[in-house]
Amino acid sequence: MMSIAAALKWLQADEKKTSSKHQDNYRHAALALLCGLLGSVGLGYAAVAYNVVANDSLASGEYAFIGYVLALYHVVMVFCRTLVKGPEELYNQMWACNAGMALATVGIFSGRRVLVGAAVAVVSIDQCLWYVDCMLKLTTGKFHVGVARYLERPGMPFVQKVTSWHHLWFLPLCIFYLRNTGPGDMPADSLKLAMSGVFSMGMISRFLTPRELNINMCFECWQDVHVSFFHIFDNEPAYIYVPWLVVMFNIVMIIPWQFMLLLVRL
Repeated sequence: MMSIAAALKWLQADEKKTSSKHQDNYRHAALALLCGLLGSVGLGYAAVAYNVVANDSLASGEYAFIGYVLALYHVVMVFCRTLVKGPEELYNQMWACNAGMALATVGIFSGRRVLVGAAVAVVSIDQCLWYVDCMLKLTTGKFHVGVARYLERPGMPFVQKVTSWHHLWFLPLCIFYLRNTGPGDMPADSLKLAMSGVFSMGMISRFLTPRELNINMCFECWQDVHVSFFHIFDNEPAYIYVPWLVVMFNIVMIIPWQFMLLLVRL
């Protein structure tokens, strides 16, 4: 029988994604993804169920088709990417943009708009910058911001390039849902729930995912974003870097969040 120390050692991810723990089987990756979903979707659902955040349950199923669109796309994306990338893709599904899709889907099917609002908040930095990066690519030929530059990395699988464009349509789809299912405002406590998710997913990603993948920037800021201020604590110990990540991400998230509020209220 495995001791507690041995179990914890197995749970903690190795530095390299090519280690036998991560590359040769799906057990660790599947468990990590399960923990990631519990720390994002599960956390959000429980927060509503136990009235930690405002419960704005919606009885109408008129816009449930949006949930089916998200669910179908997400399942197909995971299946196709996993065929090509193997267990690594399950770790990649812990990125906020992917966990956010799952959170929004559950929010739509359960009629809990606050979960959709939290999903919008947590992806708003990256996906708003995607618009800027893509516009710069079209006008100057380069991804100057850097958030979408990974599409041009050597060896990037074609399937990942094809299934990365939800970064441009996910926010408009969620804003459409929120505008048409509520009183003309963003659900209360959406931002608070998103900020809690940044903390939980930062901790889970740091412990359960390979350092090489840098899921949710849990070891260092995104390498293609060349703003030195955001990199000052890169690769520091967890007790230094994770609090920095959580505080900085949540502060910066407030900026695009104001734009999301405006879009829902228009």
